[in-house]
Amino acid sequence: MGALDNVVFPLGNSNSVYPVVSLQQAMPYIYRPVVPEPSDNQQFTSYLGTPVYSNLVFPPNQGVPNDAGLPLRIDTVLFSVANKKIVVATEVVGRVDNLNNPVPGTIKEYISTGDYEISMQGMIVSPYGNLTPTADVRYLDQICKLNKQILVNSDFLNHFGIKAIVITDWRISEVMGSRNQYMFQIQALSDDDPTISQHSYYQT
Repeated sequence: MGALDNVVFPLGNSNSVYPVVSLQQAMPYIYRPVVPEPSDNQQFTSYLGTPVYSNLVFPPNQGVPNDAGLPLRIDTVLFSVANKKIVVATEVVGRVDNLNNPVPGTIKEYISTGDYEISMQGMIVSPYGNLTPTADVRYLDQICKLNKQILVNSDFLNHFGIKAIVITDWRISEVMGSRNQYMFQIQALSDDDPTISQHSYYQT
């Protein structure tokens, strides 16, 4: 028997009459088991040693000159997607209700849902502090110049079923005070079918 087994604790406030219990009886109320919170699976570890849960991967063999058959993997990237419905609103003269009162508004016709507008912002980082990631920067620039659909792999974009994109704008810039980091911004549109060629939109 331990030294504290005979210690008693009143249950309730000081103005109430409650039975007293021993420490052993009170333990289930004092110490609760810690249940770990659910967590996503970590995909990679960055150069800084931080976990990477969602990154951006451009698979190889997409027509980039001097492609060595290796993917371009970017671990430091943030995404934003937006979409909108294509709706045609037609003004109609003389709309009235059952009491012959004028009814304001237009007739809406749903056409389709547009492409996802994708914004990507991130950094290309070299593992060495004084070495610029020249090869990766050039590779990213060449990917952005491709005049066709580009295959991508991203855990975040997978939520929206985005497997291929068409890049419309991009920017690559230096980071003040840093030699081994380059910032980039990419604007793109989703493309559901990566098998469509760049000329097939105009074929009959």
